[in-house]
Amino acid sequence: MRGRKLADIKYSNCCDSFTIDESGYTKVLQQVRNDEFEREIGIRRAEFEKCKKEERNLRLTNDKARELSIKRSAPKCSICKCDVDILK
Repeated sequence: MRGRKLADIKYSNCCDSFTIDESGYTKVLQQVRNDEFEREIGIRRAEFEKCKKEERNLRLTNDKARELSIKRSAPKCSICKCDVDILK
């Protein structure tokens, strides 16, 4: 048993048309939604990976800056400590 006739649908590029019933329309709609969903998931996955990579790079940069700061301050501290020891 076929579903109720919905409408004639025209192809935009060649102006041919076809008739579709409810079940056919549901199938076409599901395919379009699935394609759009997959495309959206791909876009969001790429954005997530980019953000994750930027966070990782920022973390590495901060770690290197912190290490450099510690290395630069270490000699000053030891010099200060020696000065304090001499003054005692």
